[in-house]
Formats: sequence, C-alpha cells, structure tokens
Amino acid sequence: MDDLKLYGKSERELDNLVQTVRIFSEDINMTFGLGKCAKTVLKRGKLSTPTEEIIVPEGTIKNLEIGDAYKYLGIEENADLDHSRMKEKIKKEYLKRVRKLLSTKLYSGSKIRAINTYAVPVIRYSAGIVEWTKIEQQNLDRKTRKLLTLNGALHPRSDVDRLYIPRDEGGRGLTSIEDMVEQEKLTLRDYIERKKDKLIEAVQQSGEHKRKMATEATAAEYKKVKHQERYNGWKEKTLHGHFLRTLPQEADPVQTFRWLTKGNLNPSTEAILVAAQDQALNTKAHAKNILKCTRDGQCRLCGQHEETVSHLVAGCPILANAKYKERHNEVAKIVHWSLCKKYNIETIQQWWKHQPEAVAENDAVKILWDFSIRTDNKIQANKPDLVVVDKANKTLLIIDIACPLDINIGKKEQDKILKYQELKTELQRLWKLKGKVIPVVIGALGAVTKNHSKYVQSIHDTIKTEDLQKATLLGTSKILREVLSLPDSR
Repeated sequence: MDDLKLYGKSERELDNLVQTVRIFSEDINMTFGLGKCAKTVLKRGKLSTPTEEIIVPEGTIKNLEIGDAYKYLGIEENADLDHSRMKEKIKKEYLKRVRKLLSTKLYSGSKIRAINTYAVPVIRYSAGIVEWTKIEQQNLDRKTRKLLTLNGALHPRSDVDRLYIPRDEGGRGLTSIEDMVEQEKLTLRDYIERKKDKLIEAVQQSGEHKRKMATEATAAEYKKVKHQERYNGWKEKTLHGHFLRTLPQEADPVQTFRWLTKGNLNPSTEAILVAAQDQALNTKAHAKNILKCTRDGQCRLCGQHEETVSHLVAGCPILANAKYKERHNEVAKIVHWSLCKKYNIETIQQWWKHQPEAVAENDAVKILWDFSIRTDNKIQANKPDLVVVDKANKTLLIIDIACPLDINIGKKEQDKILKYQELKTELQRLWKLKGKVIPVVIGALGAVTKNHSKYVQSIHDTIKTEDLQKATLLGTSKILREVLSLPDSR
C-alpha cells in the first residue's frame, strides 16, 4: 500500500506513527512523497491550526491550512468532503478523457473499451464517497451520448438501452454512469455488511452504509436485473427491437453479433449499421410512417416498393446487379483468397487486394471462379461462385455465396444446397469425385445461421466469420450512405 492515512489522539502520537511508517518504509526502500503528504488537526470536530511540525528525512510534512484540501485515493478531503467542488473536478476530467478518446483513430469497439477503462474509472473511484444524485448521473450519460453523436460514433436516433448492452449480445458495450455508480454503492454496502472487524462494526451500527440506497438487492442482483431491464427494453421497442425480434429461428445469436466484438469497424460505420438494425435511418418510409412529414414513402430509386431499410439493403431491383453484386463479390473474394492460401497458390497478403482469376490451378487443386460448367446433360444452375477440385483427395466443393435479407438466411442456405444438387450429381459422375455443396450465407445486416461455422470450417479453418461479416457490412453501409444521400428525383 502506498496511500496511507494515519490517526493519532495528539500531534505527538501522530508524529510517532509517522516515524514508525518511516522505519518500515526504509526497510523496503520506499520514501515519502512529500508533495502528496499533509497533516491536519481536528479538535471537537472542527479544524484547528497545528502547533508542531512532522520532520522526516525527505523534509517537513506540510500542515494543511483551514480551507485547503488534500487528495487521498483521488478524493480531495479535509475535515469533510467538499462534494460540489469534487463533482465539478471529476466531471471535467471525465469529459476531457472522453473527448480525447473520441478524437483518436481507434476502431469503434476499442474506442468504447477505452472509455470504459480510462474515462469511466474517474467517476467509479468516487462512487459511494462523493454524493452523486440520480439526475447528475443521468446528465453524465446524456453528455457522453452527445459527444459520441457529435463525433459520428452514435446515430442520434439509435436505441439508448442497446448502447449499454454487452457487445456479444448485440449492444455497443458502453458502461452507464448511472448503473455503475449504483452498483459501486451497493458493492461498498455489501462489503461492510459481510466484513467482520471492530472498526467496521461501528459503521454497521451507524447505518451510514445503507443511507440513500435505492434497493435492498445485492450488487450482483442489481447488475443482473438492470441488464435484463435494458435488454428487454431494447427488444420490446417497436422499431429498435425489430432486428432482434425478427431474427429467424435458424440464426446463431452469438455469431450474428460477432462483428461487434471482432469486426474492427470505424465508429461511423458501426453507428450507421446499428442504426439500420434499429430501423432508425431516415428512409422515405420512416419519414412517412414515423415522422409523418411526407405522404410519399416509395423508394427513390425503383419507385416500386416502400423505401425501408430492408428494401435498401437487400430488396431494390435497381441495386441488385451492381451494388448487391459488388458486396457479394467482396465476400466471395475472401473465400477464394483463403483457398489460394490453403493450397499454396501464389497470391498477395491482403485479401481486399486479391483479384481472383477464372481458373487458379496447381498440382494439388483447381479453383474455378464464377465459371459456367458444361455437362453432358443440360443443367440450369451451372455457374456457382466457386468450384474447388482437390486432386489429391478426389473431392469436389461447390461453393455459393449470398447476402440476403437477414430474416431469410435459413431459407437461403437451403435454397443454395438444393439449387446445385443436380450439378453436384452430374460432376460426381463425370469427374469421378466425391462432391459437396456448401452455402456461405451472410445476412445483409450481419446475421448468420447455426450451421454457418460448420460450412465455413469445411472450406478452410482460417476463414473467420467476422471477416465475412465485415465485408458484407462494409458493402451494406456503402449502399445506405450512397442511397440516403441521393435527392428524391421521382
């Protein structure tokens, strides 16, 4: 321990205590940091001017003047705490750190974690000591959200509850000041309740540790209940909870949100994608049905369907042959690049710079990219995204990629398998190989099925779900930005 507070019945006794600490400190090669040391005298509960000085080898410990304060464990103290002064200093430092972190070029997930570990502890340190009111806690959370919005890391109409839910459950993972302060106060109360110590017993008898507590629940119970309240609050909202509620039964909830924990997206990109899942983007359907500021909700491109987020990311015929195809090819490119690495076909180190060739071949494998395959019997579906012929193992993989609407991922996987069964059967007969059809399906907003990992692993164990999601989501965010920035020319 290098922060120590000593109490003596008199100034002489206090001097003896300091000299005892000095002896122990010398034995372990520690010295007094005089800049942080101070002495104060209380008589009948009131500050009094010290009459003696405490001298140590490093110099003289200063006497604290009336009206001054010293810092102990980050909190300025004297005869009592100056709560108003401390709160202003703490708030100023907290917001300064948040601004500093938001100005960095960190990825979104790293930025949130940095706020939790570098800025939030400024408040956490004071919880249970400095008297934060509920309104003050909520205002700090509100200011944090405002700073996130101003820096492009949070869409102004995104769900608030979701912001404070762990990232592996679909949230953004930010620590709520309100929740944290309450939890720290309860943790301190629980510690005093359990501790067996004569001095702690005096606190227990005073009841001070229970003062102004909002609940009788333990800290662990409070944390669990608060988390469930936020999760249910997000899920039950008509718009914001739409994505979560409509995830199909086949979806893997953990893998679906893997892009939030491992995807490493820029804050502005993550913000627009979360807002898209929250149905919070300013589409024409949103303007018509929610904001009530227009009567025209039809798509500004095709004019055939209502312009919802779902329509823009996976249902507009105008975008199908260009933007959706471009997004699809970026996902397929990762798979092709991984296969080249697996079979030692020469390629560059970065998948995003990889340019697949129609035929890539060596002694071990032949990889066909977007290649029409001729067979004896005419087959309609004869152009899968990838065909992999493993010459040594005499196996055949037919791989097809799709980025459909998230609600359709399970159906799309089955469609892909059925679509290429005839081609697989014909190629097995002609090429004398054992074949398999593998669908790689990533929802336009990131959803994947429970079978997704199994399918991807059967291609190559180095292919990561988060990389496939990132490629898909970057394509989706590009589409949304471009379309929503267009004027309505209809």
